Amino acid sequence: MTRMTFISWTCTISLSLACFLGAMPAHAQTEDALEAAPTMVLSPQDKEKARQKVLEPAPAGASRAALEEFFESRKTLSEQQGDLGVSEQFARNWLQALPDDWQAHWRMALAQIRGGRLADYFSYAQDAARLAPNDAWRAFVQAEIALKYLHLQANIKDATSTMAMAEASLARFQGQLRPNRPGPQYLLARTEARVYTSKGDMESFMSQYDAAARSANRAVLAARRSVALGSQMDDKRAFFGRNELINALTYEARSQNMRGALFDADQSLRQGLQIIAAGEVSNHLVAQLFTTIGRLRIQEGRFREAEQWARKGADSMLKANAPATSAPLLAARGVEQTALAGQERWADAWKSFEAVDRDSQGSTEAQQFARNGLTRAIVLLKLQRWPQAESVLTASWTRQKNDFGAGHPTTALSEGLLAWALWESGKRGEALAHFNVALPSLMASGESPEGNEDQGLRKLARKSVAEAYLKAIANGADAQALERGFAMAEWLSGSSVQQALNDAAQRTRFTDPRLQEALRNEQDIQRELDVLYRYINQQGSEATARQTPAVTEQMRQRIAQLSGQRQQLHQQIRQSFPQYEQMVRPRPPTVKEIAALLGEDDVFVQCLSTSLGTYVWAIDRQHGVVGAYSALDEAAVATLVQRLRVTLDVAGMGVRAPKFDFAASATLYEALLKPLSASLAGKKHLIVSTSGALAQVPFSALVTESFSGDPATAPWLIRQRAVSHVPGASAWMALKQLSQSKPAVQAFMGWGDPLFDARQVAQPGNTRNVNLTRSAAGAAGNKPEDEVTRSALKYAQIPALPETRAEVEAIADLLKADRQKDTHFGKDANRESVLQASRSGQLAQKRVIVFATHGLVPGDLPNLRQPALAMAAGGPEDADPLAPLLTLEDVLGLKLNADWVVLSACNTAAAEGRAEEALSGLARGFFYAGSRSLLVTHWSVESESASLLTTGTFAHQAANPGAKRAESLREAMLKVMADPKFSHPAFWAPYALVGEGGR
Repeated sequence: MTRMTFISWTCTISLSLACFLGAMPAHAQTEDALEAAPTMVLSPQDKEKARQKVLEPAPAGASRAALEEFFESRKTLSEQQGDLGVSEQFARNWLQALPDDWQAHWRMALAQIRGGRLADYFSYAQDAARLAPNDAWRAFVQAEIALKYLHLQANIKDATSTMAMAEASLARFQGQLRPNRPGPQYLLARTEARVYTSKGDMESFMSQYDAAARSANRAVLAARRSVALGSQMDDKRAFFGRNELINALTYEARSQNMRGALFDADQSLRQGLQIIAAGEVSNHLVAQLFTTIGRLRIQEGRFREAEQWARKGADSMLKANAPATSAPLLAARGVEQTALAGQERWADAWKSFEAVDRDSQGSTEAQQFARNGLTRAIVLLKLQRWPQAESVLTASWTRQKNDFGAGHPTTALSEGLLAWALWESGKRGEALAHFNVALPSLMASGESPEGNEDQGLRKLARKSVAEAYLKAIANGADAQALERGFAMAEWLSGSSVQQALNDAAQRTRFTDPRLQEALRNEQDIQRELDVLYRYINQQGSEATARQTPAVTEQMRQRIAQLSGQRQQLHQQIRQSFPQYEQMVRPRPPTVKEIAALLGEDDVFVQCLSTSLGTYVWAIDRQHGVVGAYSALDEAAVATLVQRLRVTLDVAGMGVRAPKFDFAASATLYEALLKPLSASLAGKKHLIVSTSGALAQVPFSALVTESFSGDPATAPWLIRQRAVSHVPGASAWMALKQLSQSKPAVQAFMGWGDPLFDARQVAQPGNTRNVNLTRSAAGAAGNKPEDEVTRSALKYAQIPALPETRAEVEAIADLLKADRQKDTHFGKDANRESVLQASRSGQLAQKRVIVFATHGLVPGDLPNLRQPALAMAAGGPEDADPLAPLLTLEDVLGLKLNADWVVLSACNTAAAEGRAEEALSGLARGFFYAGSRSLLVTHWSVESESASLLTTGTFAHQAANPGAKRAESLREAMLKVMADPKFSHPAFWAPYALVGEGGR
């Protein structure tokens, strides 16, 4: 059961002291001054009576105790008015009667901030802190002042110093406490929880996400103490303690979410659900928790679940008879709208917008809060309400251009969507002009949009702009239009991978101190820019009375200064560390640049599936670029890929394996490659760049014409030409340049059969499979509480791979390596051995490097936020499941000069499309470290055929030193295919060459 309480619109969704000090009962000043008392919606008659009571003059000649009781008894009524004038007059009366009462000053401070008078707010608030009866209340007020310095003025210096004062006040209060006094200990616990919740909020605003997570964790621990102490004292204190804990857990989840620790965020929110189930909690906190879960689900792309949680949040407020303009209710409805849009339920989303717009009439603040601009614009565009979309987007673009500048990604995104609306309205010239301005800024690498939590929908918006532009130039047959479309596909397919690489690169300890310093300086500049952009964005959401134009203008000037400094740093990094720049901020290469690096037998193909159809481009030295379009949209492509996958990932099924889906394979070839036949004619090496669902299928498994029969005689594409896959054209360009360097002098080093659990007994296996929790992702029921807890796997539960030992040894023997020195198995196949081999320079001397172990993707283990290789357990994995992993960060720090890196048990079978992005990110990480190509598996492989494929590939290379790497893999595939028991592509097609397939 939950207590039927809510906060008024004038309170933000956060548990700020500004909202709660004004509602404490007279008899409980030292125990619940931080919490909201139960409130209710007053009838007009009751509201007038309450107004008269609130504004009643204080009794003349009354004692101080009587005056304190007089004003305490009217605080809740003052809040229920929802009238700024009444609240301010009440605070003024209080000040006149008790000029040294800290609460009177605090209430006046709140009235000032609600009226937009920031200077007066700080004056009154600082007086309240000075007059506070003890250091606990002083710490509360100082923490709130610190937040206001940051959120309302972007004043980092004063915010930081004031928060330090709050921590010092808290420490003094703690030092003054006597033992065995539960009341003061309870107050200390709640004070500490609120101060560190505020500090974490401030650190998140400043993009100090790791520090914010630490502060949030401290707040949670303190709140748990308040629950324990309160439960020992009385029900009221237990109730307020639970509220404190819910608030702290919600903010902990937000801080974890912002730093990408989605699993940890989920766990914090689940703990909050347990608190709600255990006892009474205020409704607005229930709504806040449910809405936060909804936001997390949106970021994960789980829109249906997000919708359910948002509705639960709204229901908790409606049950409390909250007004329609209540902030928690509006926040829940906003998340619901975004969740509906994420499910492409455009009509339902628009009905929600219309309902909220009706409810918000008459309240300027509510209308601004309910704007939900990006979602609103996308819904209107998808509903083809072009004039309305144009109106909304013109307003957004104009404001953002003024606030952020024309080149900021947020501004560019709005302008790109506006161009789409204009194009569909028939304003073609105007639309193209906006496209031409927006797209270069939108595609500029190294820029991350700030202040937007709904990443899932933002990704959809970027994709929609790209699709609209491709549609706009589709009829242009000229080379320039083809090149622009090709560049757009390159950007769109690589954006998520680039973000993962950028994040990992920022955390990696690069060996060059100059690069480290440049990256630190860049990070510091970006962090301050984050603060400034968020401040300006927040100002744009405020009512006119609360805006501070002078401060905003100062912020813009500082943004211009910092942006200039960042550009200089980018130029320095670009010149001094071109390989880093090419990996983290690649510039889409031109068709001419790609063609110049292609051999006579090479053809480069880019494929992009969209909601409007599939676009393909081919580049070769003779024809330049040609393009084609297929009506097969991304949903149809995904269906075909799924049909293929269920007939490919079957190596362990034996006689139960289904027949290969030749029809799906032929349909994909018909849509993707047949239209490019002129460019493919006579070419022996196909270099293909794909994304999304297409990245889950090696093109070697496509058939070039309709077929239904024995796989041994099928017209496989691999019979005609070798195939290599690349994460994108920019990555391929970088690898071509790397290939010109002097090759390594030693043959081989490999890791296999790592020990994941010291207690496990090695068992021979036929199929290498890591069935973690990925397959459960879609198994949740229809209720939010039925969700599957993903990523809960313990490290020791990862399946062993004893059969990989023989494969590593066979490759070592084939390449005449030293088994004793160059192979690592069991407990020795650990992360440290890889890092040590890199530090010693041994790895940089090896041409072939093999990791015969599982590849993990984000979410496979708790707090895993990047792709990784599972290495042998070392002891601390029970406490830290990530400790044994060789992560993308580690890979970026390796020093390689390898022709091949073999990842012999990875696969892209993860749910929700994450694995192909993770694989691409891991591939680019190895490329940056110095590998020219990767040999990876797309599904669980059968051991005998897998060993034949890898050893056959290197045997061909050894016998034919001048052969292309892709051709060596092709020859191994054809040889394995010729064995009747391995003619099914499940056995010969799982391996794909990713990277430079040439010599």
